[in-house]
Parts: sequence; C-alpha cells; structure tokens
Amino acid sequence: MKKLIIFLVSLGLLFFNSFVIMKLWNWFIAPLGVINVTLFHALGIDIFVTKISPHDRNKNRDLAEKTNEELVELFVYLFVFAITSLGLGFIAQLFI
Repeated sequence: MKKLIIFLVSLGLLFFNSFVIMKLWNWFIAPLGVINVTLFHALGIDIFVTKISPHDRNKNRDLAEKTNEELVELFVYLFVFAITSLGLGFIAQLFI
C-alpha cells in the first residue's frame, strides 16, 4: 500500500512539475521566438533534465525505506518548491 501511495504522489508531482515548466517556458522562452510547449513536451523536458543532472544516488535511501514523516517532508518540500517557482514566475511575467 505504501508503494502505491508513493507512486501516485510521485506521478502527481511529476505532472505538476511539468505544468510549472510548461507555464514558465511559455511565459519567458516562447516570447523570444521559440514555440510554445504542451504539458507533454514539458514532461519530456523534465524527464530529460532529471536524467542528465548529477545525483548522488547512494546518499538517498529508497523511497520505500523512508519513514512516513520523511516522505511527507520530502513531498511537501517538492510541492512548495514547484508552487513557489510558479508564483514567482507569474509575478515576474506581469512585468514583461
């Protein structure tokens, strides 16, 4: 059951982060003459950047091994980071 919840929350965060990437791209990159991206383009960009970014995979334990408190803290942090990026981007695009 815990692995199912981790999977569903991770999937939700993946799509929410892709939405944030899509909005930021369309607000700041598209006006420079580059095409707008859809949610699925942003999903691909998110996966690609995550794949090529350096990670210390040995430092973090498997998600299933983390305690419930650690998981909630991690997911809240990731959501707050994404919503903050979206909010700051929204404010910045008002001045363009």
